[in-house]
Amino acid sequence: MSNKLIKKKYKNLPNYLTILRILLTPIIIVFIFLQPKKCLIYELNFSFGQKNVCAKIYLFFLLAAIFFVIAILTDFLDGYLARKNNLISNFGKIWDPIADKILINSILIIFAIKTYIPFYLALISIARDIIVDGYKAYAASCNIIVGANIWGKIKTFLQMLGLIIIFFLLPIKEKENNPIIYYLFQNFFLFLATSATTISGLIYAINITKCITTKNGKN
Repeated sequence: MSNKLIKKKYKNLPNYLTILRILLTPIIIVFIFLQPKKCLIYELNFSFGQKNVCAKIYLFFLLAAIFFVIAILTDFLDGYLARKNNLISNFGKIWDPIADKILINSILIIFAIKTYIPFYLALISIARDIIVDGYKAYAASCNIIVGANIWGKIKTFLQMLGLIIIFFLLPIKEKENNPIIYYLFQNFFLFLATSATTISGLIYAINITKCITTKNGKN
């Protein structure tokens, strides 16, 4: 099949996958809140240090986890198809990162509300996105385009990995008795993601400020 036919056939597929990721977000949230105790799927018991830890997974929470994994796969797939077949569009450039933020930050907020994660992990992620997007919008008004940095990609990967782990290990009962075990074991990758979030945000801010300062200096 020629490149022209491939482009015609899959022209809008990456964009459809981006839209699908956005549409899956409210479905995942609904399933997170639907956890009737009669729908227990499995119970995982294991030892962590001197403590016995128990994680129970219910049917709807498992469905939420599955849909979350599917949403993550659409993120990797739409980027892969767009780059491989040269199908990068203005829609994808704008909405692909927005879809990621809607998905990840929504789940972080819900998990924080349900006390699965410390609330500040969600707040830092949201604050970083708002500040970076504000910087980007200001830079764009000055006709300055700042590309993504590797720390931003690391941040997104760690957030996705951390959320998947939480999906398949919730809820751990040792929270009240030993919060260190609860937060460090269950949220280890999210703590790493928060560090990457802070670093990537600072890099964006510094790079954009330098670009704007340099351009204003030349003018």
